[in-house]
Amino acid sequence: QIQLSFQQRGTPRAYPAGLEEQLLKIGREAIVNAARHAHADRIAIELESSDSALTLRVIDNGTGFDPNAAASDGTPHYGLTSMRERAEDIGGHFTIESSEGKGTRVEATVPLQDAHRGKRHAEPTLH
Repeated sequence: QIQLSFQQRGTPRAYPAGLEEQLLKIGREAIVNAARHAHADRIAIELESSDSALTLRVIDNGTGFDPNAAASDGTPHYGLTSMRERAEDIGGHFTIESSEGKGTRVEATVPLQDAHRGKRHAEPTLH
């Protein structure tokens, strides 16, 4: 059995549909990885919104892994690649922190507005 928690920080507002869809897919992939591969029994989902960015975090207490070794082991890691590409497609930044036996933290941060130009987030290219 998995204990799932959700915490929202900041004031929610309407976001472009493509941005919401891609963050949902990133979150879903991170949760599936935590349950299926890391055998986590606790998963925390955090959604933080500000005027300038929207951040999704998925933190688990699973088996963890070495992200550097995973990147260089020659084995395709489609879930990790997909999450990174989705974040980049919506103009965001993707990070993953993990170590063996210590769980994993996945984070996708998407800027919502160009502070210098006042330009709103553009619609993404979807997969």
